[in-house]
Amino acid sequence: MRGETNAPRRSGTAVKAAVGIGIALVSLTFGDVSLAAAGAVDAAVTAKVVTMFTPLVDLVRALSYPISLVMMLGGGLSVMIGLSERGFSMIQRAGLGYVLVQMLPILMDLLVEITKAL
Repeated sequence: MRGETNAPRRSGTAVKAAVGIGIALVSLTFGDVSLAAAGAVDAAVTAKVVTMFTPLVDLVRALSYPISLVMMLGGGLSVMIGLSERGFSMIQRAGLGYVLVQMLPILMDLLVEITKAL
């Protein structure tokens, strides 16, 4: 009744062991693949993942403006009713959050380029 199930739970160690065995099997199976080919596959996968998440990133960036505006308006109202410390704190956090949301995709692109160079 409370949503309990009788399914056995896997411990973290068992899951890690299963992942390790899977990686070992894949490396034994494809052990003769050159590093250049692995790098090409890695670049293709990275490009696909970045392309796949682009609409989601654009949505979050577009929503950050109205959300931060509402938070700043709430902070202004808090200042008006005498809660100036709370109001200025809300305005400051909303502004910082907006800037971070707008800048994080650029920083992630920079990190991807850095890892490609390594």
